[in-house]
Amino acid sequence: MGEYHVFCGELYARFAGSDKESQLGCGASRLDLNGCTSIRDEGMQALAKMQKLHTLNINQCKHISDAGAAALAASASLRDVSVLNTSITSTGLWGLQEALGLQPAPFSPSRLRLTK
Repeated sequence: MGEYHVFCGELYARFAGSDKESQLGCGASRLDLNGCTSIRDEGMQALAKMQKLHTLNINQCKHISDAGAAALAASASLRDVSVLNTSITSTGLWGLQEALGLQPAPFSPSRLRLTK
């Protein structure tokens, strides 16, 4: 389906109602939430369930912490995650990296990518 852009309020409304994939754009392979301050750790649990989501940008999402990173670590599909200026610590970043088999991108340690 390609990239899926939503306004933070729209995405928040989708999370507030249910965590069903059909309400989250389940066919999306890329999701850019850059600067979305409405999304929190609980939202990462729903995103981790999206079976086709390969690329996620949560840069500037300041309310996402290590708990959100741990939720994303359960994803079976994520291959590229950007986490610049979130509340994820180096411990959370390492856990996400290890769980998903990702490596820091060259020149951008806050972006994890599958290198296989």
